[in-house]
Amino acid sequence: MKVIIDECVHSPLFQAKLIQALPDHEVIYLGDGLPDIDIERYMITNKDAVLITADVEFDTHFDFKRSLFIESNESIKDRITLIKAWLK
Repeated sequence: MKVIIDECVHSPLFQAKLIQALPDHEVIYLGDGLPDIDIERYMITNKDAVLITADVEFDTHFDFKRSLFIESNESIKDRITLIKAWLK
């Protein structure tokens, strides 16, 4: 499964820790400044992808099983714990 990190929650450290925590998943950051429509197209094209975001409006574009809203001010450890539980 592909785990897409939205720009609003991305940091190099978060991405590195998420890669370590999810060895059976492909953790992807699509880049800075990418319009939401491009991420939405990627999600539509890649049915095996899920999105991690702190953008409430963007989160509502997808089913609960395809998008996880997390608070950007949560610790990396707490984010990863939540993501791992959600992916089960």
